[in-house]
Amino acid sequence: MLFLSITLVISSLNTITTTQIVYSANTCSDVYATLPVWITNAVNLNKGFYQTASDATNTPWELLAAIHYRETSFSHSNPSNGQGIFQFVNGDGGPYPTGPVSDSEFVRQLTYMAQRVQSDYVYRGDLSYTHRALTKNEADDFRVQDTLYSYNGRSSLYAQQGLQYGFNATTQPYEGSPYVMNMFDCARANMGLITKDYGSIDGVDTRYGAYTLYVRLKSDNYWQSRYDFLGRSTALSLPGCVEATNTTIECIWKLSQLSTNTPTVATTTEQRNELVAFGYRLEGKAFFGNVKRAPQTGNIPIYQMQKPDGTIFITANQDEYDYLKTNSTDMTDLGIGFYANPAYSNAGYPVHRLYKNGIHTWTQSLTEKDALIANGYSYEGIPFTTINTVYQETPAPKDQLLVYRFSKKPGYGHFWTTSIKERDLMINSGGYGYEGVAWRASAKVTIVPVYRLYATSTGKHLFTTDQNEKNVLAGGTFWQYEGIAYYASEEPTDKPVYRLYTSLTANHLLTINVNEKNTLVNSKVFNDESVSQYVY
Repeated sequence: MLFLSITLVISSLNTITTTQIVYSANTCSDVYATLPVWITNAVNLNKGFYQTASDATNTPWELLAAIHYRETSFSHSNPSNGQGIFQFVNGDGGPYPTGPVSDSEFVRQLTYMAQRVQSDYVYRGDLSYTHRALTKNEADDFRVQDTLYSYNGRSSLYAQQGLQYGFNATTQPYEGSPYVMNMFDCARANMGLITKDYGSIDGVDTRYGAYTLYVRLKSDNYWQSRYDFLGRSTALSLPGCVEATNTTIECIWKLSQLSTNTPTVATTTEQRNELVAFGYRLEGKAFFGNVKRAPQTGNIPIYQMQKPDGTIFITANQDEYDYLKTNSTDMTDLGIGFYANPAYSNAGYPVHRLYKNGIHTWTQSLTEKDALIANGYSYEGIPFTTINTVYQETPAPKDQLLVYRFSKKPGYGHFWTTSIKERDLMINSGGYGYEGVAWRASAKVTIVPVYRLYATSTGKHLFTTDQNEKNVLAGGTFWQYEGIAYYASEEPTDKPVYRLYTSLTANHLLTINVNEKNTLVNSKVFNDESVSQYVY
């Protein structure tokens, strides 16, 4: 049984208190069980009545059934408190003499309740959307939740209870109400209950919330879709990490807390599932790493620590990690979370780190990075690069870049690039055959730029270090200059790159492989144009 202890700051109008809350993610197996037979039988027995009232008032019949369940457990008998089967305070819609009622009286009470839902309770919430009546096939589930919250009485205590699950007490007060949400998910099984009118939360609710039963009655698929829509999925409905199948790759997940939008990451699927169960919205895959049990050559460890609110902090900096382990009083050391490639390695995509008001976030997306900066985040650089899911290559040593080689046959066409994005696009396009790393270039600017040109009419590329050749070709109409592909070494003692040319297809070939050069030259297909550049 897994327990997660989270310290939350719960704020009211005038006070701030700290509450220690302990959840259990493995104590709610009954949440996923099929509905009890007695509930199914009672709903089936009453369904005709519910549908009659639904037709008359345009109220979803599943909603009427859920209210009936919560108020008197599907009874057809007036309770002794004089409030009727649907528990109207002060006997509204009565009188309600104690005891069993006829079918016609039951339908009358049911229809009265449905009319009150449409004329009163659906309009009580101070919500951001325009008030309107419900429809028989209501698509706005927030409206349904708020209506049920109003029917039970808009308790501020329940609104505050919603903070425990990561919801906003002002805009989402119904999320903390057991009458509405009990047993909707793992976090909200056995919610706190007010057992006395105008009292405090002093009990535990063991029944389905009215909204929970409402979505369950609509269908299991609909109930499951509400998880996905509300960002409250559990391990049973969350997506898997397809990229990790039979590989060492791990998805690093992106999440945010529902009430505050505080971002965080999860470094394992299990960690992700726990965070979601305790009030975090799954937003997808942030980037990828290698699992900590199987680092590859050239990978670096990414350390993780957990804050009291459950958010995860990650760092590739050993000194930063050691400092936090020694000096942090509220962060829990979780050790190595995953492995990645070093910063500025083009074996993977850059991951950007940003900071604002005590919150760190990480993103692979340049668009998101720019949006965060515009929203007040400070940019803290690139701590590491991702593990590549298309094809992993060993990262180059510091200050060097991998140069990837492709071939296209027939025609002896070849292509080189240092761009991991371009490499992956070409691998996925299928037009070229990926031949792996050709050599390593400089990650720094040197006096030997390698220029790249492209002929749109033939689809050929040309790479040259000869500035005069570049200028002459780019000055014509056949070749288009595409910029500097990369920088070569300044040292003639490093690996030479031989340039060859075939007049048969007007293609150039670059290679550091002496055997490949000699074989092609001896075949009389290629001519040797000597050393083009030096690389690593």
